[in-house]
Amino acid sequence: MRTVSDNDVRVTLARYVRGERVSCDEVSLHDLSGALVACDDGEHFLVATVESVTALHASLLAEVLPLDELLKQDVLSPSQRARIDRVGEQSVTVVKTAVYDGVRERVELSELHIVTTPRFLLVLGHSGMPSGGVVADSPVAVARFKSGTRGAFYHVVERIAQGYVSVAEDLERDVEGIELQVFGGDIHAPEHIYRLGREVLKFQQAVVPFADALDGLVDELESVDDPHTREALQTKRLMRRVSRAMERAAGLRELLSEILEVNSALIAQQQNEDMKKISSWAAILVVPTLIAGIYGMNFRRMPELSWVLGYPFALAVMAVSSGLLFVVFKRRNWL
Repeated sequence: MRTVSDNDVRVTLARYVRGERVSCDEVSLHDLSGALVACDDGEHFLVATVESVTALHASLLAEVLPLDELLKQDVLSPSQRARIDRVGEQSVTVVKTAVYDGVRERVELSELHIVTTPRFLLVLGHSGMPSGGVVADSPVAVARFKSGTRGAFYHVVERIAQGYVSVAEDLERDVEGIELQVFGGDIHAPEHIYRLGREVLKFQQAVVPFADALDGLVDELESVDDPHTREALQTKRLMRRVSRAMERAAGLRELLSEILEVNSALIAQQQNEDMKKISSWAAILVVPTLIAGIYGMNFRRMPELSWVLGYPFALAVMAVSSGLLFVVFKRRNWL
């Protein structure tokens, strides 16, 4: 791969002929514009990726891209909810990729804008994370790319959907770890539950809107085409994969809620056991405390004070009453 040294925004440009990549270069926006014109012969198509797109980059790209004005607005607008906008054979898909950091237990989201036309596919990373990782060469990719930019588009979004499934699996493993943590009596379990629940919610915010967008695309395709066309079937297959990830995320939220309820029940049970012990020992100690308090008042006319056996008798009453209470509470499993 060669590198063009200028101050323009960098674009990784790959050229495909009959599904096979024949070249891959880093080019400027000016070179990209020329390449788009050159590929107008229909013999090949282009796949371009741009990483860490800023507002300035987006405006520069909008100037050179031969897109409908409505679709250019999508390119210029980052931080959007997942959507698929189509104008004729052109489309802009906004989607969030998801990667799970198992060490920090965080879901990292990256916003991608995927511009698709019959001549080129452009993947823009809008949130500072690499977008090039979603396009790769493999036997599956070659088969998909043979059908042109639409096949390349479905290859890209299916890799994103597979990323959703992987994140859901990683989250499930961590939720299983929380279950062990809760039943092990870890006092930090509630904090862990809330933290992981926040990450599951973040993951849902990426998956659910994209599933809704795909559902709308399926309805659109079925309304204008045969529901058994290649594109409709590919969209339905993609929809099923995203839906599985969405259902697993919803299941994880419910499971975390149940685990939190179990944790609260275990804490309440432990507090109840502690209160039983505290109450039992308080009852055991109240009798000797009462006796000592009575004879500690030092009234003059207290017959027991002048009795020879008064002191050992008081000690005996204290010991016997405390012992009896201890036996009673022990039999009731309060101690």
